[in-house]
Amino acid sequence: SIRRLQRMAYYDTATGLPNHERFTRDVTDFLEEEGSETGAVFVIRLDRLERIFDAVGQDAGDELLTRIVGRLSQAVRAIDRMVLTEACAERPSRLARLRNGDFAVLASRLRGPEDAGRFAQLLASALNQPFDWREHKLVLGAVIGAALLPADGADADTAIRHAMLALAAARTDAARMKFFTKSLDREANAQLAFEREMRAALERG
Repeated sequence: SIRRLQRMAYYDTATGLPNHERFTRDVTDFLEEEGSETGAVFVIRLDRLERIFDAVGQDAGDELLTRIVGRLSQAVRAIDRMVLTEACAERPSRLARLRNGDFAVLASRLRGPEDAGRFAQLLASALNQPFDWREHKLVLGAVIGAALLPADGADADTAIRHAMLALAAARTDAARMKFFTKSLDREANAQLAFEREMRAALERG
C-alpha cells in the first residue's frame, strides 16, 4: 500500500524512528512554519554502540537497540518538561535515527540559546549514565553536536551539516558536547580545499 511505502521511505526499519529523510523534512517544516521561534538540532553519536553490538551478537543487539531507543525517548520527553515552554505539549521534540549509532533531536519552542544549552547538557548527562542490561553495566559514550535554528541554518541540510560539524569537534572536547560556530565551518572548508589541492597535485604527478 502507499502508506506502507511511505513508512519504508521515511522511517528506520530497525527502530521505527523517523529516518534522515523524514528528519530533514521535519526541520524544513519548522523553519518554514515557526518564523522567529528558536529551535535546535542535536545530533547524537553513541560512540560505543558498534563495539557493544559486535560483543553481544545480532539477536541480543536488536533487543539492546530497542532498550536504547526507549532510554533516548524517555530522556527527550523528560527534558521537554524541564526546558521547553508550556506549548511543548503541542509540539514535543522529535527523535530520529540518522544512521547506525547516529541519532538526532529537533527541539522547538525554545526561549533562546540558553534553553538550547540546558537541553544539550541534560541530554548528555542522561545518555552518559551507566545502565544495567542483562548482566552488563553499559555506558553508551554519547557525543552531541548542536546547531541553533534559524541562526545556524536557513535550510535543513545546512542546519544538520552544521550540527554534524559541531559533533566532530565535540569528540575531542572534555564536555563531549559542542555548539556550532562559524569557525568550525571555516576550518571544514579549509580542510576540503587542502584535500582538493593534494588530490590535484597527486594527479599531476
